[in-house]
Amino acid sequence: MTRLIVFLGCLAAALLASPLTASAGSCGGGSSSGGGSSSGGGGGSSSGGGSSSSSTPRCVERSSVVGRQVCSRFGRWDASRRPAVNFSFGTSVHSFSLDGMSFSGTASHEQDISYKMSGNQVSGGNNVSAVTFDMRATVMLPSSSRYRWYAGMVSGLGGVQVPDKSTQMTGKDLTVDTRGGLFVQAGVLGGLSVPVGKLTVNAELMGGGRVISLMTDTRHGDCEHSSAIGATSWVVQSRVGVEKWLTPHLGVGVLAGSNLLSKKDYQFGAFMRGHFRAFDGGR
Repeated sequence: MTRLIVFLGCLAAALLASPLTASAGSCGGGSSSGGGSSSGGGGGSSSGGGSSSSSTPRCVERSSVVGRQVCSRFGRWDASRRPAVNFSFGTSVHSFSLDGMSFSGTASHEQDISYKMSGNQVSGGNNVSAVTFDMRATVMLPSSSRYRWYAGMVSGLGGVQVPDKSTQMTGKDLTVDTRGGLFVQAGVLGGLSVPVGKLTVNAELMGGGRVISLMTDTRHGDCEHSSAIGATSWVVQSRVGVEKWLTPHLGVGVLAGSNLLSKKDYQFGAFMRGHFRAFDGGR
């Protein structure tokens, strides 16, 4: 009887142990019978690790009011935090009068001879022209409106053409031949930007200065000498520009301006403009 009980106990233990062994064999068999299954298991584990990493909250509530969260560095990144700065490069044609300008220079011959020429003497009363390479940087001022105020700086550097002309200086045995030279214009500006569909219209006012340096050939008796004369003037220019957006960060456009301090002073140009913030944050 005791043997029968022992036999039945062993049989029951064997029957109970058999599923566990088969289950273990199944896992082991899966692992040994196919590397793909083992790899899949590993991949799942790796994925699980990624899931664990992504489960870390990027934003944490700091108040009982829903939506007031403090986020991680990545979560805080936002294009609206970029300054709305833009830079442009272009070229312009200037047409202006030299009336009211005074050029002064020194001719070095046996002795230095100082002289002055009026703008009218240099140009003969006609407009002169200049072609410049322009650079500009502006920043959009904060605004909740579609219309944006901005401020910045602008400069232009190029060459100026004047009529080839000989002028006899009164009271001096000196003849001055003028030629083209250097043209520089720079200033600060402020304006209003208005989006119109795929275009942006800018109306602005620029205030600054202008420097003109002309090459000269002077003759005193049999002596000839090359030098330069220069003059400066103030510029207050009203300007209008139209820009067409090519991408959210790049646009091309044209501009026109008129000097309010002179009746015969105009500028026409074209430019390409890059925007640090998409559409300057206005769309």
